[in-house]
Amino acid sequence: MDTIKLIGLALVLVSGTLILLSLLKKNSFFNLRKIIKEQLALFQHSKHQYFIFYALPLVLAAGLAFLYTAKEDFFVMLNTILSIILSILLAVLTILSAKDFSKVQDNEKRNNVKRVVKETINTISFVALLCVFLLLFDLIMIAIKDIPVCGTFSIIVSAIIYYVFIIILLCLLMVIKRISNIILFDLEVKKE
Repeated sequence: MDTIKLIGLALVLVSGTLILLSLLKKNSFFNLRKIIKEQLALFQHSKHQYFIFYALPLVLAAGLAFLYTAKEDFFVMLNTILSIILSILLAVLTILSAKDFSKVQDNEKRNNVKRVVKETINTISFVALLCVFLLLFDLIMIAIKDIPVCGTFSIIVSAIIYYVFIIILLCLLMVIKRISNIILFDLEVKKE
């Protein structure tokens, strides 16, 4: 393998690791740890949901990785899909930030819908975080496509990508469900 490519790969790995570690620090500017912690806390009262959202996708991703190892064309297609998802999520985030439930008379209903909006915003932030991570990961994989790797490495990388993408899809389903509940609540309030 070319020495320049090895140096480039080492720089990418070292800088990527340092950036990731600094972003996950407790007092980071981006506060990624808080977003992840709040997302995982959504299922603290339901281990079954936690299993469905995080454990089963791991098994599915491993199976998919054994069936198909991701290649450059997959990464390019995935980057397009992730970019579209990310832009839609940011648009939804803008819409949610404009919601005002101060006119709701019932305190319990108002607090409930505010909780749902807060959890939805956190889930959108979590999915956006995963999309950005996967976009960067894909770009690195496209950049190092000429470096020969063993089959096991390709399977592991594919499994990671599939796992994160499956979690993104499941979280999107959760966002859609919550957005529909917020819209239905909004319509109900307008009738009153």
